[in-house]
Amino acid sequence: ISLIMYCLFNLIPTDPARTQLEGVKKSMKPADYEVRYQQLRESMGLDDPLLLRYARWLGIAPEKSGEWNGLLEGNFGYSQFHKQTCVTVIKEPIKNTLMFNVFAVTLTLLVTIPLGITCAVRKGGKLDQTVQTITILGYSIPQYIIALLFIYLFAVILRWFPVNGAKTPGSSYVGMQAFLDKLYYM
Repeated sequence: ISLIMYCLFNLIPTDPARTQLEGVKKSMKPADYEVRYQQLRESMGLDDPLLLRYARWLGIAPEKSGEWNGLLEGNFGYSQFHKQTCVTVIKEPIKNTLMFNVFAVTLTLLVTIPLGITCAVRKGGKLDQTVQTITILGYSIPQYIIALLFIYLFAVILRWFPVNGAKTPGSSYVGMQAFLDKLYYM
């Protein structure tokens, strides 16, 4: 899958070397710009075959400098858009993602285990049939529709929770107060 994604990404009509030099293009003569552009393409390895670039990105082939510095060595790359390492870019969003997933799994287990035990003890009863019906409906309806319905119910109609966000705007909570604020927004 990573090879397919790498190949698809390389089909996008963009040039990282040209993007990197765009800021200084006006201050250079066209001939100097072209020389510097070709040097940058060479140093970035953009003229190498696609499979060699993929192998370098993955970390199963050495860089031009002879260094092994790919994904398998822990180098997740550099964001040309943010002008910083990808690890730095995803550090904050990944915290929210992990917290959300831990919360979702915990809540799911706290609800489903007791409910499953109760339904197993009273097999065939009204509660068991109701839970089975709701479960089948839950699996039948796409998650994004259920999510929109829940946002509408709990955020718009009942106003129990905010519609979006990860924390109270402008807040500078710390410790348990920050945790509870994030929990509220989840």
